[in-house]
Amino acid sequence: MKKIILFVSVIFLLVSCKENKGINVPTSDSINEIKVEKLFVVDGITVYRFYDGGRVVYFTNKKGVAKAFHDEYDPATKTTRTKVVETLCNEE
Repeated sequence: MKKIILFVSVIFLLVSCKENKGINVPTSDSINEIKVEKLFVVDGITVYRFYDGGRVVYFTNKKGVAKAFHDEYDPATKTTRTKVVETLCNEE
């Protein structure tokens, strides 16, 4: 019985390893749909803000760090936590 389970598991793993083609997702090439706000300039670095589905996203156009903050609610524990997504920005 163990050999049958092992054989079925190996076959399943081999079949599931085929190349994933992905799904085509339509994207918008119009920047006018998103309102980008210029917040301030410090030491030659400009900080911008925009809203993505209700989430606030901050970014810079020079070498630096951009962070996005959003709250996540966990109904199991009835708690809300703020999630921070940090992105390193490359110099243009």
